[in-house]
Amino acid sequence: MNYTPITLIGFGVAGQLLLSHILDKVAPHKIAIVDPDFIGGDLARDYRSINTNTTIRQKVNAFQTLSKWSATAESLKTRGDLSGCVSIASLAEDIRLTGHSLAKQCRQIYDEVVSATWTDMRWTLTFKGKRPPHQTSIVCVCTGMLPRQEDYGIPIIPLRIALDPTALRKTVSAGQIVVIVGSAHSGTLIMKHLNAIPDVTTVCLYRGAQPFRYARDGYYDGIKQESAEIADAITRGEYTNLSLVAMSDLRGLSNTLRKSNWIIQATGFDSHIIQFIKDIEVTPIWDPATGLSPDLPQVQAFGACVPNITDIDGKKFPDISVGSFIDQLVLRWPLLQTQIDQLF
Repeated sequence: MNYTPITLIGFGVAGQLLLSHILDKVAPHKIAIVDPDFIGGDLARDYRSINTNTTIRQKVNAFQTLSKWSATAESLKTRGDLSGCVSIASLAEDIRLTGHSLAKQCRQIYDEVVSATWTDMRWTLTFKGKRPPHQTSIVCVCTGMLPRQEDYGIPIIPLRIALDPTALRKTVSAGQIVVIVGSAHSGTLIMKHLNAIPDVTTVCLYRGAQPFRYARDGYYDGIKQESAEIADAITRGEYTNLSLVAMSDLRGLSNTLRKSNWIIQATGFDSHIIQFIKDIEVTPIWDPATGLSPDLPQVQAFGACVPNITDIDGKKFPDISVGSFIDQLVLRWPLLQTQIDQLF
């Protein structure tokens, strides 16, 4: 059975940043990376056309704090006005300039992990594909997140299609009614895409007293600049085939769902599911400060799958951005470094 001391599961932004830290302490042949395509994670895979919410300058400043990431920082500087934002596709391309060069030194496994079983002080990873299991001592979970999805009894348009205007236009037909659940960043982008399709009726279901919460100049809560401009146009009445219905309006909610042809859920994300087995199956309870789970020895999570949490006025906000992932590494790296020191 194949074995490497350290294995990273997922090679999006967080996985690539983490690898650059690990390579400062561990020889490349002792590291394996598991990812289905090494394109840059779920964001690069499914949401390439979306603009990021932090400025190019913020990203450049973040990467300039890291010794191996000068090529990425310099490429980002060429993407436009530093006070503007960049698409996910462009950001992923710039990160890969560094990430791919680092990954080539290690063992790359093009697959997905479905389960990890703890025996004899090692984890045995099994894969979605037909390759043999892989053993490792330390597991770094960098798997990102998947769109949250509920069963409403209505055909679902996946979020990755809804956020791609070309794919959405090929899915929705004239005369149809589309329901969007959620009016935050993704929801407003989808409203814009649907508004551009002739003879389509859109209904957005929102929670709370108002459909939109603004945070143009704030870091936490609310929709950011791109979404705020869409929301402004909606509130000015420029989206004539769009209705906004509060989730608390049970009659309106029932009528909407009964008549609709499609539903699109833009209500947030959940972690990828990996089956962890330690004597019995274990559901990880992750500590957002450390990325550790008390039931999983020698496992630590990084990135969006277990984000740091900031508490402001009693409300909890997940920290998800390049800068926040770098801040997260500063906090969690000493714990992983201790595990590595004990292993070697």
